[in-house]
Amino acid sequence: YYIAAHTSLDFLQDFYRFAAAQAGVSPVLSPLPGGVLATERVGDQGRFLFVMNTSPARATVNLPVCENLRTGEAVSGPTVLKGYEVLVLKR
Repeated sequence: YYIAAHTSLDFLQDFYRFAAAQAGVSPVLSPLPGGVLATERVGDQGRFLFVMNTSPARATVNLPVCENLRTGEAVSGPTVLKGYEVLVLKR
């Protein structure tokens, strides 16, 4: 796809969702609040989920059952991230 126009944010969000779905790409966690990013890495030692709050404000994310690798605790469900907090989780 090539877009040669000045478009609204709403259009771009809809377009990229459509293009991602066409390519078979799906979000790791959904929905995510603004400023929160999530990515997953899979390797020989398991599946690892990285959740990053890039905002100074607190944000709540809904997590699957995981192990917090910093604390060793099990986490799941609604979880509050402090401003700029990063979670490294093992699924």
